[in-house]
Amino acid sequence: MTVQIQTTRSISLDHGIKVLVYGAPGLGKTYMARTAPGVLVISAESGLLSLRDVDLPVVEINNIVELGEVYNWCAFTEDGAKFQTLYLDSISEIAEVVLANEKTKSSDPRQAYGELIDQMLTLCKNFRDLSGRNVVFVSKEGSIIDVVTGMTKAGPSCPGARLSNELPYLFDEVFRYELVTDSQNQTHRVLRCHPSLTAHAKDRSGALNELERPDLSLIFKKIHPES
Repeated sequence: MTVQIQTTRSISLDHGIKVLVYGAPGLGKTYMARTAPGVLVISAESGLLSLRDVDLPVVEINNIVELGEVYNWCAFTEDGAKFQTLYLDSISEIAEVVLANEKTKSSDPRQAYGELIDQMLTLCKNFRDLSGRNVVFVSKEGSIIDVVTGMTKAGPSCPGARLSNELPYLFDEVFRYELVTDSQNQTHRVLRCHPSLTAHAKDRSGALNELERPDLSLIFKKIHPES
């Protein structure tokens, strides 16, 4: 075995930035896809109206098999490798499709939810581990229990409490899409990048402010100025 020494900086750059974004409906989570560099939108929703005035490439999927085919195309083909950012909108919708399918196979809800968790965690890890690509997972917002404090906080929402609780641990960056009001009573859309008493969020890069403008190109540049 030949030992090859790398640096944490080079490995981080090669890996890409993996993000989970959640928030209430209508805030602009789909719209934010237009701010991502070299983006391919992978859509499990019909709500692409907010992107009607731009020509972003999009693949629409209806089930997890089709999503697996998209993953293989992105991971193993020259054309798929051209996209710098993969924008999955939304992981919540995909999970609901998976659960509905599993319920048709078994009369035991526990088995259906077990299959849901296994398939979704595998799917998320596969996309998360794509080398050299940024991947953004969009999620609905729900309430989850903070394992440290026992408090209920806003967090990503998928069918099944266990899946919702485990999702944030898969990513280095977890952002909540929020509306905030400034001292002049003006409302702004922001991404919460640090946790609060009422919402889950995290920034393992340490490069982001508590609140950032919802511009993924800007955020990626702050995390990796060399990219």
